[in-house]
Amino acid sequence: MIRTIRVMLAGHVRRENSRSGVLSKLSRRTFIDRVLSELTTFTSRPQLRPTSMTIAETERPAMGMATVGVLALQGAFAEHQEIISRVTPRVHATLVRTPAELALCDGLIIPGGESTSIVLLARLANLLEPLREFVRTKPVWGTCAGAILLASGGVEGAKKGGQEVFGGVSVRIGRNGFGSQVGAKRGGQEVFGGVGVRIGRNGFGSQLESFEAELQLKGLADEDRPFPGIFIRAPIILSFTKPDPKRPIEYLARLPDCLLPENMPYTGSSDVISGDLVDPRTVVALRQGRTLLTTFHPELTRDDRFHEYFVRCCVLGLSPSSAKLI
Repeated sequence: MIRTIRVMLAGHVRRENSRSGVLSKLSRRTFIDRVLSELTTFTSRPQLRPTSMTIAETERPAMGMATVGVLALQGAFAEHQEIISRVTPRVHATLVRTPAELALCDGLIIPGGESTSIVLLARLANLLEPLREFVRTKPVWGTCAGAILLASGGVEGAKKGGQEVFGGVSVRIGRNGFGSQVGAKRGGQEVFGGVGVRIGRNGFGSQLESFEAELQLKGLADEDRPFPGIFIRAPIILSFTKPDPKRPIEYLARLPDCLLPENMPYTGSSDVISGDLVDPRTVVALRQGRTLLTTFHPELTRDDRFHEYFVRCCVLGLSPSSAKLI
């Protein structure tokens, strides 16, 4: 299988090289080795092997429980599953690697990681179209790379032709919004769509510019208490696309204006969201319909409020102000 994938990737790189004429041998080797490393991890461990089997009987939820899946192809999926499992006994958390496992879910989390690798692995697992259909019809939450994949408005800083997305939120997002990223893929980032935003990859810069900041909340439990936002090569929301009266965008968390770097490669203009005039680049968490998007990593903190919000408001359809989940 790995040999077949190596040939497939080499062909992909040759096509890219013929179009651009600038892809060096080193960058080709680095690209192939990086993806093969992900694929080796994906296929070598028994718990990560693609399978046609459905969830084991011991993992099936009790009657009447909702099931929240975490896409477990690459990235921080284990942390999301652990938090969802402890938020409430009303929800069963499971890992998703096949279309059969996805079909059993009432909601889905697409974790942070590397968006290009997630798309490649989803294609190999025959999950691309099932994921797009799921995003269109059921609750989904994307964090960091998952946020990129939910941006139906397009992705900046991706390869020529656009980032492939799953869709879901009507915003425009920029990659590397706070600094450049060498080697962003050419030809476009494939996404799942679903959210009306345009997004920029790595909006805050490289790995060295990763940071933690207290976020201003709106609409979550105990919103006066700041949320510890962890930003690791985080994307940045650039703009909101055409408003959808049936699915208005609500922002849930903002970054203080003073934390936007002066040399940011992406510009933005203020827009009215949730009744406030805001710079889209400061919005780091938002909701559109039953789709949630965060450009940071709530799963890496000890604060469960975003996971509880997703379960309560998006999956179970409860009010944000309703009693604590039990």
